[in-house]
Amino acid sequence: MIEFPNQPDFPEQHTAVAVGTINMSQQAIRVLIENATEKASILTIARVAAIQSIKQTANLIPLHLPGRIIGVQLISILTLSWPA
Repeated sequence: MIEFPNQPDFPEQHTAVAVGTINMSQQAIRVLIENATEKASILTIARVAAIQSIKQTANLIPLHLPGRIIGVQLISILTLSWPA
């Protein structure tokens, strides 16, 4: 949620939803599932990157008004599908 104080033309809160898909090799999927990295969890790094990008929304999207972020919810769903 983002608040826009003192903006009569805008509602007090806006909600944004972003969805993405990542395609990767079977080996990369195995590393992700087993969390077999030496330094940090891959999903934790992805969550931190998502939060950092949310903070930079006003700089990344043209004509986007800056606002105060009051909440973030990140959901990761792993769906496996193999080519036929």
